[in-house]
Amino acid sequence: MKRIYEPLVSIIIPTYNRAELLKRAIQSCLDQTYKNIQVVVVDDASEDNTPEIVQRFKDSRIKYIRLPKNSGRPAVPRNIGILNSDGEILAFLDHDDYFLPEKTEKQVRLLLRDGDVGLVYCDAFIETGKGMELMRIQRLKGYVYREMLKFPLINLQTLIVRKDIATQSGLFDERRIITDDTKFLVCVSRITSFDYVPEPLCVIKRRSSLERLSMKTNIQMKEFLSILLEFKDEILRELGKRELSFRFNRLAWTSYLAGYKDIALKSLLLSFLYTKNVKDLAKSILLLLGLYEKYMKLKYPPEKLEEFRM
Repeated sequence: MKRIYEPLVSIIIPTYNRAELLKRAIQSCLDQTYKNIQVVVVDDASEDNTPEIVQRFKDSRIKYIRLPKNSGRPAVPRNIGILNSDGEILAFLDHDDYFLPEKTEKQVRLLLRDGDVGLVYCDAFIETGKGMELMRIQRLKGYVYREMLKFPLINLQTLIVRKDIATQSGLFDERRIITDDTKFLVCVSRITSFDYVPEPLCVIKRRSSLERLSMKTNIQMKEFLSILLEFKDEILRELGKRELSFRFNRLAWTSYLAGYKDIALKSLLLSFLYTKNVKDLAKSILLLLGLYEKYMKLKYPPEKLEEFRM
């Protein structure tokens, strides 16, 4: 009887001070119907009982790595996890999320069907305080580099990727705190094809409204601006000036609403610089005069303004 090829899948879990939630995340990996897995827990110098929680599992498939000092950047433990993993295929899981039992099996099956495919992702459930909500991810299949330059939302928890592809892409940018996954996915899309399982195979815990509000930080806005600047030439070449202008304008409006008028102004001026759209220069002047918000609300209906929000 012909033996079915089942490559080792390494699931990378960075964690910091979430011992009780981590327990559920690890158990969901061990409960996968696909059994040839490795769970790489990278502890970013937790101060709680994380080491004890991991040790209780007593499972040889778990590799535990503890960093001597907190990095403060999720890219660091993710990269350390990748470099210390043994699998041909990688998956990523945050400590407060978990996989449904068939996730790995269904995604690996699809990945192995086509040698050109290097990444497979899926839909997800969002866990709220009131229950579960289905999150449909934008369906992208094939070579989707141009689409990825629009920065669609694909959560790391929803995907598996060939390790050699992840390595070729340059891994995660450790200079970034928030947008490391965004850059990673664009870089991966340059060199491989994507595929998609049209069903929710993982559960992502939604942050509280207070936490979501605090995410619109100065650091976050600056990182989104730096992402646009890093990929501006590729966006111009592949998608044109109109798309780049839209991206800068979207960031400007979001930054303005979050209270970061300096980043909003810089975004509008950079849009004018790279796209020569005089409307963006005019918006910059209106912002300086304190008339930007009034103009936007007169110019666009509420549903259109929502498209500008990130």
